[in-house]
Amino acid sequence: MVALDAHKEAFESGHMTATEIADTLGVSRQKTNAAIKRAGWCRPAARSAPGAAAKGGTTKFTTAEAGDLLVSFGVATLARAHSLVTGGDLGPSALKAVSAAAAAAEGILQRRGIILPVWNEDHLQRLEIAVLSGDEEAAIRTDVEAAMIDVENGGA
Repeated sequence: MVALDAHKEAFESGHMTATEIADTLGVSRQKTNAAIKRAGWCRPAARSAPGAAAKGGTTKFTTAEAGDLLVSFGVATLARAHSLVTGGDLGPSALKAVSAAAAAAEGILQRRGIILPVWNEDHLQRLEIAVLSGDEEAAIRTDVEAAMIDVENGGA
């Protein structure tokens, strides 16, 4: 019971579920739920007034639900980041934002055990970003514009 009491605040504040407490303590969920019921612990939703969440405009999630949302967010973010990087013309700022979002999503999925971290440098790929001078950019633009005019005139 002492080990269970160490998790009371986390349970009552909604930061831990009975299942997570059971996993932490290495006991069954049923035993944990029975002990919680005997001790009279109360979840935030049970203590609040009916409709309080709707009035405040916030939704409360259990830890398991929040974890599921994080996993969904992580998967969607990685898929969208891959799509943007492989099929789009991203500038340096957008590339940095996509990279940061993908790294955050990857971290979420690794912490949840959905994907394993890759610590082997053989799996890493090098990303090089070249910054052009104004003259180099102008030369490339001229080449592209000339190629577009050739295509419009029926050339190859």
